[in-house]
Amino acid sequence: MLGLDLITFVPKIMAGQACIRGMRIPVSLVLNLVAKPQKQSSQTVPT
Repeated sequence: MLGLDLITFVPKIMAGQACIRGMRIPVSLVLNLVAKPQKQSSQTVPT
């Protein structure tokens, strides 16, 4: 089914929100993280 078998809806887990199968990570969280770019840190990593 076009990769949609990785998304589950279980009423007893995460109040029925769409989650990644086998994890309690809501799909909405993943989409929000992808949609909002992270700020670049002005600090440099020491090498």
